[in-house]
Amino acid sequence: MAKGWPQAGIERVGKTKTSTAMRNLYLPKGMSLDSMPFTETEDKEKAARVLSYMIRWSALSDEAQTGVQIHSKFLRKIAGGSYTRITRPLVENGIITISKRYIVGKECKTYSFVHNVTELDCIKISGNRRRKPKADFPKFLIKHFNKLTINEGAMDKEEVKKAIREKKSEIKKGKKAKNMKYVDARYNFSYRTIREKDWLFSKDENGRVHTNLTSCPRALRKELRYNGEELKGIDLKSSQPTILLCIMKTGTRECKEERIHKILREEMRCVNIVLWHKLAELTTRQGFADFQREIEDGVFYDAFMEKLPIYHPFKERRDMVKKEILKCFYGRGNERSCIRKHLWEAYPFLKEAVKLFKPVNQHQRFACLLQKVESHLFIDLIATRINREIPEAPIFTIHDSLYTIEEFKERVFRIVREESTAFLGFEPHFGYE
Repeated sequence: MAKGWPQAGIERVGKTKTSTAMRNLYLPKGMSLDSMPFTETEDKEKAARVLSYMIRWSALSDEAQTGVQIHSKFLRKIAGGSYTRITRPLVENGIITISKRYIVGKECKTYSFVHNVTELDCIKISGNRRRKPKADFPKFLIKHFNKLTINEGAMDKEEVKKAIREKKSEIKKGKKAKNMKYVDARYNFSYRTIREKDWLFSKDENGRVHTNLTSCPRALRKELRYNGEELKGIDLKSSQPTILLCIMKTGTRECKEERIHKILREEMRCVNIVLWHKLAELTTRQGFADFQREIEDGVFYDAFMEKLPIYHPFKERRDMVKKEILKCFYGRGNERSCIRKHLWEAYPFLKEAVKLFKPVNQHQRFACLLQKVESHLFIDLIATRINREIPEAPIFTIHDSLYTIEEFKERVFRIVREESTAFLGFEPHFGYE
């Protein structure tokens, strides 16, 4: 499966449990239903729906890739049983390309646009209505969305244009120029869906809630407004390493949150006294004391950068160091990484800890484990308490961060700090926006 992309209709690290369909369709600028290479109106709408979902799933990924994998079951759902009758004319007319390589049950065909996708047009089709989230969806997280807006002309702001240029430059340095075709589309999709109030809500198996905000680039988040007021955010620094530290210390202290034990039992089916013994033993290994101190001081990534050789290309690139560390955490272990060797040398215990949480041929379990603990903290504990104590406060979660407005900022941020400290067993550090 192409790394970094979710399959359309299927989350990358867990299937979507509850979701809503798009109310509107989004096509590349200048493309319309009339321009579709079909005679029947129904076929034109099916083709537009396929292209719109290609744009949607490309926008939902932080990674810039050459295309999006679409599962055949999902294609049948949106384009009918004989979906090739819809996709073949799109290929023949030079609108999209389809990779021929795929593995049944493992790797889907990759669909991509032939030309760059920059600006988008919003197409409104009657009968294409958004479904409401199911009963298990935390509705208090989305009750304030209709008052959320984005500044007119946000895409023309210099800061947004600069972010797009930097993203393209980063891709170009990686010698993947073809991947630049979706950068503009991702920003435009986020802008248009929020502007049109075309809300997308889903919840995956790991408890993570996905909305328009979770896929919104950081530069555009600054343009968001709630009733005309700017949003204020708080996020947990070094969240994934911090949660790993919390899990490792769970076996050596009395944990108030039994939920962690339950999550561990679900994800690590071999969890028993042997695993707890191994975790406890790893906390005595070389490098753990430094790791714990740096996490508790909120300087883990910066401290590791100082341990890199002077000549290292990422010596001053914190964003790339963070991305590479997460690759070491979540990957199969055979991916190319210029920091893996230095990471294991700086924290010898970490290599064994990561291996312990990734059974053979089940490397994705480690990501699921950390994401489940993260969503439990931010949704089941923090957001639920805020909704109980300050129900009038608008809150918007983005995985390891939470946004509100100035009026409720102090009370909301206090709850975030209190719940995080009680859950983790130490007072973590936060970033503020």
